[in-house]
Amino acid sequence: MTISNKFWTRLFIILVALNLATAIVSAFLQKWWIVSAGLGGACLMAGIGLVILNGKATKWAAIFFTVASLENGLEVARFFWMNQYSDSIWSIARIVLCVYWMRNYYVEEERQWD
Repeated sequence: MTISNKFWTRLFIILVALNLATAIVSAFLQKWWIVSAGLGGACLMAGIGLVILNGKATKWAAIFFTVASLENGLEVARFFWMNQYSDSIWSIARIVLCVYWMRNYYVEEERQWD
């Protein structure tokens, strides 16, 4: 593991912790959309951290990306319901990123079975 990988791994650990702290505080304040966003962000950061740590998408990274995609899908639905179309762009971009990484994982899994 290079110094760069150690830096990025530690950075994503800090980002996961910050997202979880945001979710916990929001749960106390009963701001459920922010709790959802915090947990989705934590899953996204954990998945990216696992990809950086292992050098490829693993089963756990794919699970984290799936949860993050579902949460971002809820955010997109909420933004469209509230007619805030421009606010949904970042959620759609995160869904595309998650699908890209999950696609890499499932393509690698199919190659192992061939």
